[in-house]
Amino acid sequence: MKNIFIIGFLILTILSCKAQNILPVEELVNYLGTNGGIPRNITYVKDVNNLLNKFTGTWKGNYNNLNYEFSVFKITRTSNLRPLTYDELIIKYKITDSLGNVIEDTTTLLNDSVYVIKGRYLAKTGSYVLNYIGRDSNCGQNGDIFMGVLSGTRNTQMQLFLHVYGETSDCTKQGVTQILPTEVITLTKQ
Repeated sequence: MKNIFIIGFLILTILSCKAQNILPVEELVNYLGTNGGIPRNITYVKDVNNLLNKFTGTWKGNYNNLNYEFSVFKITRTSNLRPLTYDELIIKYKITDSLGNVIEDTTTLLNDSVYVIKGRYLAKTGSYVLNYIGRDSNCGQNGDIFMGVLSGTRNTQMQLFLHVYGETSDCTKQGVTQILPTEVITLTKQ
């Protein structure tokens, strides 16, 4: 009787486990911009090879007399559009001027805040691409952030820059300052 119970329990456990079809994060780039997109049978875009870990941590650097502190986290989120789970990076950041005055600080925002920089994909070059939306996104504080850990630095230096999308027709301000580096900045892991 005890054996029947154990076998029945095992069968129920196996049947109740939902199988996951995993796509490694480094293969996601192959499906972006294609007609089919990510195959419907994929349920998890997973960092199976721990390629995102080298980006995580706190990184600091200077650019145009501003001090930058980027806190990079690896998170797992679920899509609202379909049953799909992602491992991705997000960035919370703090920018100060040379006197310590805060220009922008997203470090206390929740992960799902529009102002927290969200991961998109791991490029074939090994760089990671994220989506940035600033407080004046309609007037050009927006775009793709590219970051890559420098080889030969034991993952202690990284380069980062913003490729701006530009203004939209909804822009109502003139002369909005770009607060993130639009040229390459070298950051040091803390």
